[in-house]
Amino acid sequence: MRKKKQFTVCRACGSEVELSGTVLCCKECGAKQLYPRDAEEETKGHYADAFRYMCHDDFYSALRLFEAISKTGDNAAAHFGIFVAKYGLGADREHITGNIIHSCKRRNTADVMEDADLQKALQLADKAERAAIKEVADFIYEEQRRLEREEREAAAKAKNALTEDGLAVEFDTAQKNAEEKAKREKAEADRIAEEARAEEKRRYDERNRRIEKAKKQERTAKIAKIAVPAALLAVVLVLVSVFAVVPAIRYSSAVKSYESGDYAAAADIFRDLGDHKRSEDYLGTIPFYGLEAGDVIEFGDYYRSNAVVKFPIEWVVLEADDESVLLISKYVLEVKKYNEEHISVTWETSDLREYLNGEFYEAAFDASDREQIIESEISNPNNTSQGTLGGNATVDRVFALSFEEAEKYLIGKEYAYGYPTDYVKALGVYEDEEGGTGRCWYWLRSPGSSQSNAAKMEYDGTVSYRGSMIHYSKYGVRPAIRVRVEKVGTLID
Repeated sequence: MRKKKQFTVCRACGSEVELSGTVLCCKECGAKQLYPRDAEEETKGHYADAFRYMCHDDFYSALRLFEAISKTGDNAAAHFGIFVAKYGLGADREHITGNIIHSCKRRNTADVMEDADLQKALQLADKAERAAIKEVADFIYEEQRRLEREEREAAAKAKNALTEDGLAVEFDTAQKNAEEKAKREKAEADRIAEEARAEEKRRYDERNRRIEKAKKQERTAKIAKIAVPAALLAVVLVLVSVFAVVPAIRYSSAVKSYESGDYAAAADIFRDLGDHKRSEDYLGTIPFYGLEAGDVIEFGDYYRSNAVVKFPIEWVVLEADDESVLLISKYVLEVKKYNEEHISVTWETSDLREYLNGEFYEAAFDASDREQIIESEISNPNNTSQGTLGGNATVDRVFALSFEEAEKYLIGKEYAYGYPTDYVKALGVYEDEEGGTGRCWYWLRSPGSSQSNAAKMEYDGTVSYRGSMIHYSKYGVRPAIRVRVEKVGTLID
């Protein structure tokens, strides 16, 4: 049986390129790129995504993806991908002729031929691959020299743009230098005079200080015999007040507020008191009262250290009123694809929505917890910056934030960053290894540059409106829920 042809994407023009060998050459534009032998299906998808990023001039995303690929399998194709992404090797089509022009879109002052990834690619390559790598490297070298010349010419042009013969510039420069010299000399004279005045004042103040110190020591010696015992007594009284009297008074006030139905005031005090008397028992019946944005509260249980033992989930309060509280998990709790297949979907039809409202909902919350979680009406706005439709509104118990909600509640806050648990790290989530921040990407529910992409939160706590391919398997999930503000159960004696 005849073997079916397979294709990937040209890194320069986006045309289909047949997978025939490890050195691929686009018939449309002539761009060359490397491809690994016997790649698995997931790896093939990663290479195709990286080539698409380069085609759309998103060289940063391509670079990070090639780096991730190189960690799973050290080969010439991955290091060559890192190398060309560093220098922004791309192409543009002329509007008039339709010709494709290759160029470097990133200026890099490093020595091209000494690049570590270039050397690694050459080391791992076979004869045909080395020839292709050297050809591309020579082109990048010439492009960097061209960019350098253009920078020098632009600088020289700007320097001589004021006049044709340069005489006016020379005169203005000399005049400016003379004025600056005069200013410096005056400033130096003023500085010397000011230092002299300051030194005279310092000596005067030091003399007065020594006199005053001697007088004070004399007064202190007289007072100490009486004051020390009184001070010790005052300290004892303060400690008794802080650790016994004041907490008792506040506890009594909180109980009265609780019994009168002012649960918000009661909850605020019970939280401050911690384990004082029965504060935690009272608070257990009114857990969501008295909260403000930025507060952290425990609710439900999920895996943290491993996939065996569950721990209480910590949630950050995003918004609170008299009826409900909007929460987002403090940490990234899971690693999931937005959708299993790389097709056009919306939040309504995504696998991530089904997982959060099904498997995760059942695993993280017991029956009493579920009674407090509200079925929220979720809007799914269009991504106007990318021209992508968001789809129908949904009703969900658990959901990811939209990019609008991320902008409203997270941007500029410390809790905008995605920090993975040890459990999530073990699942292989993409971490910011280059920056060393320990942060990871996590999904938003809004669409990205198309309905086969989804928006995400970057390592730096900003929204990526272009997003990433929905079938990426190494992105994190920070669930959000809305819970009722109401008294639950009664205090058990």
